[in-house]
Amino acid sequence: MENNKKAPGAQLNPKQGKRNYELRIGSSLHTTSVTEQADIYMEVALCCSPEDADGIVFTLEFSRPRFGSNSAYSKEQWVYTKIFDMHRNLVFRADKWGKIKKLLNPGEVLEAWEGVKRDLQDTAFGADPGLLLKLEAFGKKINADLTGIYRDDVFFQWLCNDVYGIHQNRATEKVINGFIGPAALAIKEEKQVLLAEEEKVLIAVSGSLIPPKMDIKKLNHNLFLQVGATGLKDLHFSYTGHYLFADGSGFFDQAALSVSAVIDRIYNRRMVYALNAI
Repeated sequence: MENNKKAPGAQLNPKQGKRNYELRIGSSLHTTSVTEQADIYMEVALCCSPEDADGIVFTLEFSRPRFGSNSAYSKEQWVYTKIFDMHRNLVFRADKWGKIKKLLNPGEVLEAWEGVKRDLQDTAFGADPGLLLKLEAFGKKINADLTGIYRDDVFFQWLCNDVYGIHQNRATEKVINGFIGPAALAIKEEKQVLLAEEEKVLIAVSGSLIPPKMDIKKLNHNLFLQVGATGLKDLHFSYTGHYLFADGSGFFDQAALSVSAVIDRIYNRRMVYALNAI
């Protein structure tokens, strides 16, 4: 018998309002010379104003990061927290589907960035050559394309994603910067509606690389700078997650994303993001 059952579809509309979330970020990096692992916790307030003529306006407010139950910061945690200060208050204009188009408070972000640099340079860490190089490189990114720092970042893409409108399945090509150093990864992100019942909607997210749109030479060069070796003989990339909308408010109640890249046996990075409404 022929199965004529259609895949579930959904209409998700952004609505005026605010929702608070608990955010967890799990980060791990293993190379031939470095092993790093961290669990970071923050509260996030997401405000939505869909009345803008050019799309949606999102406002994001972050608390200061916490690292597990330990209230004392290590050097690396203190530096991360200080740098994150520039991102704690952000205003974006997104298109009608929810994808970031423009940073609307660049002056506030740039002022916070100048404060971050002063604070870091006034401490004992300010003489660290590695930190100085990172600050210089990040400063160049800011001057080149401040909006792009957020638009092409996997974390902010996930927070402000193109999930609105009417759709069953949706595919979007994206660029991710900073996941394997400065080299860009071109991906195709696919969304599939798994459940659409009354006000509850569950959307599965998956992603795959688009090799023809990647600069393999630059990626290999960056890999050599990080670990002293080149790879890409065998690159495994994984990108999976979901959004759960439960109450018709236009805000998701739960969202998760896991992204990983494994290059031969010399590079293994994984990021896990999880948001739960509070």
